[in-house]
Amino acid sequence: MLTRLSIRNIVLIEALDLDFGRGLGVLTGETGAGKSILLDALGLVLGNRAETALVRGGADKASVSASFEFAKLPPPLIESLDDAGVELEQGEALVIRRQIKADGGSKAWVNDQPVGVALLRELAGSLVELHGQHDDRGLVNPRGHRALLDRFAGADTAGVASAWNSWRTAQARLDEARGALEQSRADQDLLLAHLSELAAIEPQAGEEARLSETRAAMQKGEKLSGDLEELRHIWEGSESPLASLRVAARRLDRIAPEHPLLAEALASLDRAVIEAGEARQTRGSSDDLQSHLDALRSEFSGQPELVFEHAKLIVLMRRDFKADEAFAAFRRMWEAEAEFLLEHLNLRWIVAATDSFADHDPDPANRAMALAVSMMVNTMKTYESERYITDVSAPPVNEEKVAHLQEHLVPIFSGLSMLTVGTDDTLRNLRWRIDRQAKDSALGRIVQHVFLRLQDEDTAFARMRRLHHRERTAWW
Repeated sequence: MLTRLSIRNIVLIEALDLDFGRGLGVLTGETGAGKSILLDALGLVLGNRAETALVRGGADKASVSASFEFAKLPPPLIESLDDAGVELEQGEALVIRRQIKADGGSKAWVNDQPVGVALLRELAGSLVELHGQHDDRGLVNPRGHRALLDRFAGADTAGVASAWNSWRTAQARLDEARGALEQSRADQDLLLAHLSELAAIEPQAGEEARLSETRAAMQKGEKLSGDLEELRHIWEGSESPLASLRVAARRLDRIAPEHPLLAEALASLDRAVIEAGEARQTRGSSDDLQSHLDALRSEFSGQPELVFEHAKLIVLMRRDFKADEAFAAFRRMWEAEAEFLLEHLNLRWIVAATDSFADHDPDPANRAMALAVSMMVNTMKTYESERYITDVSAPPVNEEKVAHLQEHLVPIFSGLSMLTVGTDDTLRNLRWRIDRQAKDSALGRIVQHVFLRLQDEDTAFARMRRLHHRERTAWW
């Protein structure tokens, strides 16, 4: 209930303090005595608009304060005060103070705490109920309809509000639990994927120790490999003795027909080029797999163990000896040690690796890329081999060189050697791979078309075809 109303400088009132007791209080007076001014003053603390006309003439500001006491605090009042951060203990008086200035400024306090006027309007419904000649208009205000209906029905609004809040809390917890469950499922899928990857690695007992030993041996041999690589560059570089011998041989070849002694000198120089350029590498394959692997071991003598294992896997795939297992290990090796392999393998074995991917990789796109590498290098080999057996200024084939290629490896560079003109199976194998690729993708068919066209034009492929005489290695 309203227990006190204090007014300062409101219209005609300079200062007035009214105390209200329990029960009915009545204010009477003639028309114009100031009864409406009291209601206007009370309206200020209830959040009504602060008009400067209410400030008493000659005063710079006006103020109104009202005190309310409660036997029990209304729940809406408690909720509004809590939302505004205003504390009010049970049994404590609620004091609202409003101040307006003559220039239009307005301030409000609740229990000496500054608040907005909107809070006063929100509290008004729980503090004062005004009745007048236009009370029926309040029935059209939607804000009061639910309260009237609940009161008429005798509904337990507090119980419903508590149930609503409990339901919303439970719904929030349910959503949180569902989110946690989804996250747990995602974590489970991730862990299962990691577990599947670990299982696919197929770790073996003692494998870590063996790999550690292999890596230690490779690291120990790194300096030696670097020294040998420097020597190889010295021997095979553009300014190497071998390159100088080749330049001399080509120049001597142009003038050799001029004198028999020059022809003999050319023959001697050719032998020197061949002997200087021959690398110790396996040629063809032995019928016995173990003999082939023994020869392979000899070729890679003094080199890191990993490059031998790499070549061994290629041989096993070409022999179709547990090819699926060999390719799985081969692919894992490239995924883990690609940088090392590219650094230590010569071009011959890198091309052999792309051939293995072209033969065994299940992805058509990977096979196409590998096949493109093989085609590029084999095209170069075809050209270089033709260049060796012919003379640009004298197109006819040098039959002695053709015969020499049948018996000897003639190196080009980086471990590559020229074709065995007339019998070599390199282009036949390339055609097989192109034909298989053509069945899987449009890119493969394009590669096949280009390759076949090259056989019909005046190219090194066509000229090599005319010199080829072994039927089972034909590629057209």
